[in-house]
Amino acid sequence: MVPHALFSSVVPKEEKQALADRLLAVRPQEVMHTPSDHYGTGFGKPKFPKCIDQCTTLADLVNQDSWFTKGYKFYKIDHEFLTENVKSWPNFAAYQASAHNVDTLNVINKTYVKPSEAEI
Repeated sequence: MVPHALFSSVVPKEEKQALADRLLAVRPQEVMHTPSDHYGTGFGKPKFPKCIDQCTTLADLVNQDSWFTKGYKFYKIDHEFLTENVKSWPNFAAYQASAHNVDTLNVINKTYVKPSEAEI
């Protein structure tokens, strides 16, 4: 969700700035090759905070693992623009290329619902 929010035209600039600030605050020292706070096999599933309420923002949910999904393997986001003011992001080539990568990502819903006989 974080990559999509960073490039969304409907997310307020203040929320984008909060996301960028939080991402920079929890940035790992080295490139992550696997998530660090997950459970299960493979990449696993993320661990969520124990308490989420109506005041919780997306920025509150950002942690070091956000760099894994945000970055290098899936979205190929160049994070250089994150240090700049949100209003100036569209002026950066890194932002433009990263926005293109996010916009062109094909999303597949893996949920399969067996059709009823009436639908067949």
